[in-house]
Amino acid sequence: MALTYKKIMSTDYGKLTAAAKAWDDMATELKKAESAYAAATRGLSLGSSSWQGLAQSRAYANFQGTQYEYGAAQKQARAIADLLRDAHGQFTELKQRLDSVVADARKDKMAVDAEGSVRPDLSADVKRALVHDPDGQTLLAQYNRAAQSWEQQIQKYVKAFEDADAGVKLALTGAVKDSNKESGGKDATPNGFNAGAKGDIEQYEMDYAKDVTTRINNGEKVTTAEVENLSRILRDNNNEAFEHRTKWGQTFLSGLGADGTLKLTNALNDQAYFEGKDGKKSYESVKTGIANSIAAASHDAHFRKQWLDEMKKVGTSEYVGPAGSGTPAKGSEGKVRGYQILMGVMERTDGKNYDGQFLKGLTQDIYSAEKASKGDIWDVSQQYGEKNASWFVNDPLDSSLGLLSKHPKEATEFLDPGSHSEDDVKKSPLNYLLRERDWNGIVPEYSEWGTNHETSRVAHGMAVEDGDARTGFGAALEAGATGRPAGSPVATGPHSEAEARILDETIKLLDKDGKGDEIAENLKVPLGRTLNSYAGDVFQLLGGESPDQNGDKSNSNSGGSHITSDEHSLIRVMRGVSDGVIGSAPNGEPIRVFDALYEAQKGQAAEHLAYAKPVPTDQANNVVADWNIRSRNVGEAMGTMTGIGSDMLLDNRDAQVGRINDTARYAYHAGAVSSTSFPAWATRHNVPSMRSPTSGPRTSPPRRTWLPVHRTRGIRHRARKEHAPFSTPGRHSKGSIIRTATRTPGTSRRKHTETAEKTLSQRCARGSEDPAMFPMSRPWKMAAVLLSLALLGSGLYVAYNTNFLGDDELCAGLVSSGSVEATFPQTGRLSADGDGGAGATYSWTAGSAALLLFPGSQIRNSTSTPPWIALTSPSHTVDRPTPVPPRSSPVGRAEP
Repeated sequence: MALTYKKIMSTDYGKLTAAAKAWDDMATELKKAESAYAAATRGLSLGSSSWQGLAQSRAYANFQGTQYEYGAAQKQARAIADLLRDAHGQFTELKQRLDSVVADARKDKMAVDAEGSVRPDLSADVKRALVHDPDGQTLLAQYNRAAQSWEQQIQKYVKAFEDADAGVKLALTGAVKDSNKESGGKDATPNGFNAGAKGDIEQYEMDYAKDVTTRINNGEKVTTAEVENLSRILRDNNNEAFEHRTKWGQTFLSGLGADGTLKLTNALNDQAYFEGKDGKKSYESVKTGIANSIAAASHDAHFRKQWLDEMKKVGTSEYVGPAGSGTPAKGSEGKVRGYQILMGVMERTDGKNYDGQFLKGLTQDIYSAEKASKGDIWDVSQQYGEKNASWFVNDPLDSSLGLLSKHPKEATEFLDPGSHSEDDVKKSPLNYLLRERDWNGIVPEYSEWGTNHETSRVAHGMAVEDGDARTGFGAALEAGATGRPAGSPVATGPHSEAEARILDETIKLLDKDGKGDEIAENLKVPLGRTLNSYAGDVFQLLGGESPDQNGDKSNSNSGGSHITSDEHSLIRVMRGVSDGVIGSAPNGEPIRVFDALYEAQKGQAAEHLAYAKPVPTDQANNVVADWNIRSRNVGEAMGTMTGIGSDMLLDNRDAQVGRINDTARYAYHAGAVSSTSFPAWATRHNVPSMRSPTSGPRTSPPRRTWLPVHRTRGIRHRARKEHAPFSTPGRHSKGSIIRTATRTPGTSRRKHTETAEKTLSQRCARGSEDPAMFPMSRPWKMAAVLLSLALLGSGLYVAYNTNFLGDDELCAGLVSSGSVEATFPQTGRLSADGDGGAGATYSWTAGSAALLLFPGSQIRNSTSTPPWIALTSPSHTVDRPTPVPPRSSPVGRAEP
């Protein structure tokens, strides 16, 4: 019967110590009985009396056996007493922790009943308020989630009690079972008292674990119950409540050895995923227990060194994979390597549970083992890829880096080149991981077929990247460059010299040969988070300033160290990470890295303006003030962000167009199978403008390439490589009409296609007579339309991008259009709307900056301008309330 919270809380654990004392008293009484028996039989011992012969010999053996049992009984009694005291200590420790959890839950306004169930402890007034509060259901849901979390913690300790209780039962059962350790000698009584009884619960659990794991490694059969009990033992002895867990883990793993641990893990994988699928959960639980044992033992320096040394010897050794020899492909031995097996089990627990130095040493060992082959040593068949076997670690270095990411200090030490010298950087793991390593580790499989069936699968060809490649590296890079565990809340600075140097060199290495915008998918989010940790430095670099006043890369100062990367390299890397997806909005739309970068820079811009120096009254019209300088910095930084965002959107659009064109081409070719007479038909009607849709190369649009950025009057622009259109305006093809014609409901596809072909035939038959069919037959009409559009566009440009047609005096007469043109030549138009300078609008053409003129402004999505300050970049404005009469400012607005 399972233990319950009520039973645990109502049990008097003091009775265990009372029982232990009674067993000690029994041992004392047994000692007295032993002495009395020895005294009574002493005169009948062999050679000490006149009693001789066979009867005396047999009597003497019985005397000796009884004497032995008296001693064994004392040993057993004292062992039971020790076990009961050990149980009392474990139960008391767990009870204290459970009491603490319950007390904390009650402090959090939770009610815990006698069964351990938790619910929000809300008064009637609070409940009534929640009913009438528009957000009441949301708040109530939060209370309920908190209650569930507390109940889960309580149940965790209830489960720990069950595990400990089962361990006590196992030990007591073992203590009363005669070990017959001296059978054939002094112990003449089978199944008597246990002279080998032990007073340590963990020792009995260790013996059981060794027995089961040895049989698993030897290929002997073990029952599901035995595997479940092994899992329970590992879970119990890795409980953080018990101080003995480090020593227990060392003893367990030392008994197995590194090689034995790998064989055991491999056998567990085989049973969990290929053979004993019914007990999959139990086998996986054992793997988790082994991982927790390694984590607990890793905090001992002696064990750490011993284990790493052993793993070096077997880390690259080959083992038969869990799928079996010769599997999964003909010509493949189905072998895996030691470090792959080890990391597969170590990933079963959180990286923070391991010692940081242990993980750093392990990562260094794996790095050293693979460097000569650039990582090719780990190549395996796709049977062991992430898609087919997510439980198998095919890339042990990436896995180890992922665990290391929970230890920022050690991650920094591992990735830091040590200096900015080219030689040091080239020799560093950072350069190896970014520039040299071959991340393609999965060899595809292909089938060989006989007449009617698959004869074999063959693994061959060029290796490809796995779906989770660089996941661990990205996390370690974030931790090493920010000084915080990967995935923790982003915070800006301060950063150490080594941390800043890692990001500096990462940007440089990624942008080698100007390819900073081509970043692996699994590096985008962690790099984006890292850049936001350096948001202040990024803002200053984009704004044309150097974060480090000394001008040296990553030099320490009172505010920490800074990055001083090349501006163009930084922009390309930011573009490279921008389309990474960090989550999704409530409406299902993806939230991209660019969104996070943009928000961070908005915050930096607002803070930058908030510290602008006040402008004296007599210099209110002086545009070369601190406000003006800061505004220019903001304009440059936010303009660059706008350019990055626009480029990302255009690239996504091009990719979508490419996919649509590909789909359309496939649809055309599918329809063309039933239309083979089309070329002959076109010739009969002598239509010179008709051409086959497949004539000439048709390729997907090339990716837009980010070219060097040029600064023009404080605004950033860039050249783009545009692709040529895929079709010529005015030219039609059979495929286009067939694809775009609407099929009448109930009409078969065949009938619909025949109707479309007939329509096409009729149109093309009168094509020479109907100019509307081919607009290019009247070129001057098209030219007239284009000219009109050009004139209209020029007029709109002049009206909206200069003050040529604008007001002469703006902002209630405090600013003239001439001053605006002198300050911001050819960049936009500043105009006053409403009366009394109630609002102002500053607009740029597409791709230009969004200038924040006032501290405390808030960017919002809006299309309206008055009565707020509207700074237009793509769909963003800056809100500011209608001003009060000005005190002093360079643009005639009130100081906040």
